[in-house]
Amino acid sequence: MLIDNTALRAFTALGVPGAGLLLIYVVANWLRPGSLVISEGWTAPSALAMVLSAAIILYRIVSPVPPPTASNPGPVSISLPHAASFQQMADTLAGTSRVEYLGFTPTELDARLAPRHVQGVDTAAALENLGIAARLQVRPFTVETPMPGRIVLRVKDA
Repeated sequence: MLIDNTALRAFTALGVPGAGLLLIYVVANWLRPGSLVISEGWTAPSALAMVLSAAIILYRIVSPVPPPTASNPGPVSISLPHAASFQQMADTLAGTSRVEYLGFTPTELDARLAPRHVQGVDTAAALENLGIAARLQVRPFTVETPMPGRIVLRVKDA
């Protein structure tokens, strides 16, 4: 199963689409030796396959990736059970968003909160209300949402 140098040079010069065509050529030639002969008749189908592959690759490269959606852009409400820590409640309010805790001590993150209902017009407001509810056990903090899917809680004096 020898591939002549002209075909090998042509396929490898075409990059990724050419490598795919080379693979098809090798497999087809392995299944039925001598069945595929590269000639001028292959020019249009090969060029079409390369143009389509290049178009798909370029589209994926230049098309904008949709940002992840916020975990809960609307009103948020939660009831706090007895044994819930500040960090557990903040993570629950955040939903699928990732929460980063900057400047908090382990004692503050593990602080047990009294049972209460926390709500807000959105996740950030609910987290601010959680901070108000926990003000005796947790230092004041700011809520930042630098991007959808990520929430940063930062202690104000840190």
